[in-house]
Amino acid sequence: MKRYNSTLIKMTRRLGMAIAALLMLSTMASCSDQDSQAPATGDEAYLNLSFSTASATTSRASRAENIGNNETQANPTAESDIHSIKVWVFKSETGASANPIAYKEDTPSAVDGKPVNGNYTLNLRFLRKINGEELKNIDLYILANSESTNMADKLKGKDLRSITRADLQKVTFDDPFGITAEGKAQTREVPNGKGLPISRAITNIAIADHVADTEIEAKDKGISIPLVRAVSKLHFYFARKTGEDAMTENVKVTRIEIDENIFPTASYVFPDEEDYATADANKAATSNKYGTPSYVATPLKLDGVENAKIKAVADPLAYKRGEAETAQDYMNRMNKEIGGHNLSYLRETNKPITGKIYYQLADGGSVKSQGFTIPSSGNAIRNRELVVYGYFLQGGALCLDWQVMPWNKVTSEI
Repeated sequence: MKRYNSTLIKMTRRLGMAIAALLMLSTMASCSDQDSQAPATGDEAYLNLSFSTASATTSRASRAENIGNNETQANPTAESDIHSIKVWVFKSETGASANPIAYKEDTPSAVDGKPVNGNYTLNLRFLRKINGEELKNIDLYILANSESTNMADKLKGKDLRSITRADLQKVTFDDPFGITAEGKAQTREVPNGKGLPISRAITNIAIADHVADTEIEAKDKGISIPLVRAVSKLHFYFARKTGEDAMTENVKVTRIEIDENIFPTASYVFPDEEDYATADANKAATSNKYGTPSYVATPLKLDGVENAKIKAVADPLAYKRGEAETAQDYMNRMNKEIGGHNLSYLRETNKPITGKIYYQLADGGSVKSQGFTIPSSGNAIRNRELVVYGYFLQGGALCLDWQVMPWNKVTSEI
């Protein structure tokens, strides 16, 4: 009996040791980063990738071709926060069915609970040779803050490490940057802890001048890529003329409506692919992958603006954007001296944004309206700051001035 118990104890100990070893391996696996990269065989290479969410650019003007600096900065700064980032690497000149040769995801905010603002750098490891052929050019699909959309639902059941290029090209999101059934904007502030969706698709990156044998060496050969937000923001500013005979002392905006069938029911997560040679000069990348989309049949109904919140000024015309005024100087002036209303973050559209502003000159008076159109110039409005300035002149006439400004500038000023 003693010999039997001794044997049983030994077997139990061995089984316990085996279970402990398995648990250790499981723990190691669960703590590893979520890379799908080259094994450490001596054939791997490293790249240092630097991403910016708000870089300076020379972009197309909103009203006249001679307006130069036409981009605006993040305001609040949370509009440029990176909470998480995903990077897919493809061999260049591969088709829609190609799988990534490397994949990496990272969560900068996991370190101290705070996101990275504006710029983020990560190292990427991959095999130097694919099927015996040395890798020369790569394509990158980069996505920050995917958790702020329902992209995961659209890709449910797919492994992000082996997802095809076609899957990334066609993936969309239809929540939450849209319009509710009641006609309200779903997103009126940057999603807390998630940020705004920010992405880019860059092709034909020649890696000869950037690749290195170690992470440290790769830092001196970094690749810099500007990212763009997959949504835009819309807001309004109002002013009225002062003076005893101005007839604007009691004016108020009763409501603002954006027409139905303006915003598509879904937007693409990634803009169109762009060649690396020209992408750096085009930091306002957009998407033309529309086909024939369906549109939200509900109009966007925005709040009115009470008289006390309509800025009284001596000359409302002075708050139109000057012909030589940069976009950022203009927005600094408007935010400081006039104040905005009805900030909304919305999915992009390939249609002009049309709507009406309803107002009264006095309580109990008749409700008047003034229509407006923010043209899209044939391009989907992604990563743009859309501003409508309404001003009441003497006699109470409402005039409107619009701006479309790429939402890219990075500066220390707020």
